Amino acid sequence: MAGRKVERRLAAVLAADVVGYSRMMAVDEAGTHARLKSLLEDFIEPSVSEHRGRVVKLMGDGVLVEFGSVIDAVECAVALQTGILQRQGHESDDRRFAFRIGINIGDIIKDGEDIFGDGVNIAARLEGLADPGGILISGTAFDQAKSKIQAGFEYLGEQSVKNIPEPIRTYRVLLDQDAIGTVTAHPGSKRRLLPSIPLTIAAAVLVLFLGSLMWWLKPWAAREEPASVARMALALPDKPSIAVLPFDNLSANSEREYFSDGLTEDVIAALSRIPDLFVISRNSTFAYKSKPVTIQAVAEELGVHYVLEGSVQFAEDGRLRVTAQLIDALTGFHVWTGRFDRTSEDLFAIKDEISLNVVSNLQLKLSEGEMVRVKKRYTNNLEAWLLYYEGRDYAFRIDNESNQIAKEILTKSLEIDPNFVPSIALLGRRYVNDGRFKWSESIDASFEQAKALAERALEIDDQIADVHQLLMAYHLFYKRDHDEAIVHAERAVNVDPNNSIARFDLGYAYMKSGQPKKAIPELQIAMRLSPQFPDFFLENLGEAFLMAEQCDEAEKAYFRVIDRKAKSPTILGESHMGLALCLARDDKTDEARLQIKKATEINPRFTVSYLREWLIYRDQDYLNWYLTTVEELGLPK
Repeated sequence: MAGRKVERRLAAVLAADVVGYSRMMAVDEAGTHARLKSLLEDFIEPSVSEHRGRVVKLMGDGVLVEFGSVIDAVECAVALQTGILQRQGHESDDRRFAFRIGINIGDIIKDGEDIFGDGVNIAARLEGLADPGGILISGTAFDQAKSKIQAGFEYLGEQSVKNIPEPIRTYRVLLDQDAIGTVTAHPGSKRRLLPSIPLTIAAAVLVLFLGSLMWWLKPWAAREEPASVARMALALPDKPSIAVLPFDNLSANSEREYFSDGLTEDVIAALSRIPDLFVISRNSTFAYKSKPVTIQAVAEELGVHYVLEGSVQFAEDGRLRVTAQLIDALTGFHVWTGRFDRTSEDLFAIKDEISLNVVSNLQLKLSEGEMVRVKKRYTNNLEAWLLYYEGRDYAFRIDNESNQIAKEILTKSLEIDPNFVPSIALLGRRYVNDGRFKWSESIDASFEQAKALAERALEIDDQIADVHQLLMAYHLFYKRDHDEAIVHAERAVNVDPNNSIARFDLGYAYMKSGQPKKAIPELQIAMRLSPQFPDFFLENLGEAFLMAEQCDEAEKAYFRVIDRKAKSPTILGESHMGLALCLARDDKTDEARLQIKKATEINPRFTVSYLREWLIYRDQDYLNWYLTTVEELGLPK
């Protein structure tokens, strides 16, 4: 630090970053970097200079700027957001950069060319809370800019942010021309209104009492420790994001577990059908079941803005009591709390009310069709519904014994309600597994039974992802009709865009059809929707990279599967085999032979003839290269 000049001063600070940058880099690293660099050099830096600002530093996908005037800072932010939108009009949605901008005026420390202090920290926190394409400013910035900027402002209330002791007043800058000169308040914000007439003594006493009560209750204080955007394991999506934790079963009877689990899954399923919402899959949220976790930890580990939690309890009088809380993890505030005291027959109505309250409080506007999908019910029979979730529990275990138990339970569910489509589709997928893994005496009969169940489900409702996923599996694994498999995989994703398994199936179908570059982003989306993804997600991503001749990325994926010590001998063995193929491409023959040896030790069934039957690549040239290479490396014929 010797010789470096350090000074304190008041300055306006602008912090900006790109929403969804990691996802864009994963899809097209070189192109994304080049386009962002061009945008920074050709537009952002000249605009900053034009508004008398100084770019302090560039941070990968972000920029930190210092201004002498908050008016210059806000005018620059408006020019940036407007100009960035206009300059990218020709780009497709998945290639457009959307910036979040936060602005604060406060005390900073200048150390060399860098700046530090609360003035900078608050700007960075506001940037993390801003909407994609939006500008969020602090109260101190608003006080100086409110009547001097050609824009409107919306008061969003006080926000508690990490490492800042006092809540920060926040205002959204409104870019719409109709909003210029206006100052409005968000319906959920808290505003202090001064009385316009003298108070009577009685009113003064009442105010004093209410003030004391409010101070004791502290309704403005965060009820949870706020999550940190900087500490999140994954970048926040560019749309509202939510994780639904398993509802706690507070009943003494453990058999009631399927009520709480089923309600949780129904809420997840309803929300996941909304395209403007990002919903973490049940595979990841159920990893927290019965574990002591904080909202902060969940949000930071899964990379979400909101968390929904709740409980289910059967009272002695037979009534069902359900609570639910929607929490803004970035502020710690409880956005909505619901309490329901009903009969068990009202469980489906409770699911609808919880889902719609989440939609309402996140200010999502649904089309008529989306509203129908959120409120969709597939049965009104509670017993059939409970049997479905019991069968689903066994179905997820993927072994022969569990597969047969699941079939028995799901068959009982359909005896009670023959038109319960989720049970029909899940039962059909069990028959696919019978055929694919040779768990039945007749492979043909198993696959034909799966097809019959799929056709029966389609007659009832063709707008359910599970049915199209079943048909994808039938066409891919039995008919080897890759094109038809892709048709149904795409339909499943269109119906349920947040379904991680549907996304995986689409990526898998693309890969097996010889389109690895289309497969990779779908598999990566599946993994983002389910951050605690199963091993086979990762192994198939490695396979897609291998097919795309991106061996560095393939090796990373395969090594992660190996480091996880995947329990499935097929998944772990295939990872060693894929790694061998990568090494062979790099002429590392001895290392490749060692990986083949490990693969056969893990799964002795691996032979060239077994793989020829098991692998379902449409590209016969690739299949022949695969089989020839592993045989040359020592795989038994």
